[in-house]
Amino acid sequence: MRLAILTSFLLTGLMVMGQFYIQPPKGQLVYVVDGVQIQDDAPVFEQEPSFPGGRFEMFRYLEANIPLTEPIRAEIMTGGEALVEFKLDAAGRIGDAAVLRTNTPTLEFVILRAVRNMPDWQPAIIDGVETAVTVYLPLGYLNGPGVLVFDQGTSKAIVGREPAAWWLKAILLAGAVGVFAGLFFGLR
Repeated sequence: MRLAILTSFLLTGLMVMGQFYIQPPKGQLVYVVDGVQIQDDAPVFEQEPSFPGGRFEMFRYLEANIPLTEPIRAEIMTGGEALVEFKLDAAGRIGDAAVLRTNTPTLEFVILRAVRNMPDWQPAIIDGVETAVTVYLPLGYLNGPGVLVFDQGTSKAIVGREPAAWWLKAILLAGAVGVFAGLFFGLR
């Protein structure tokens, strides 16, 4: 019985987490780190913008520059996710950073500080020209031994409209809640 309750909670959590849908303003060039673009007008990069040393070095930089204090450790418990947005100018400098979504508000300030202090990126190149873009950085992180461990596989960002199957998620969520209520209250 406890296993059924735990399973319904996990299924509910999996339906809600895992993907961020981003709808950027029209006319904005967008790059999503480790993401997917399903827009009709998605830019084609000759060179994608990148952190010096690549994605692995970016996660190492974030782990080294985001301190894992006791209040943060208590809030994270097992793991968390955040979606960070920042502007990258044609020279690769970062500006206007913001955390769009997070399930760990205590980390918001330290994530922003780490992103704002990042070294200059390799700029995006479109049609042979270094171009300014808006970068979306989805982060998944775990409570590690003394440091925050970033897990690239936990969250993905998708640029474009969320699929119209929201009603299916609502039905599945209602079913999971019904199963939980039935098991918890002994209703059949």
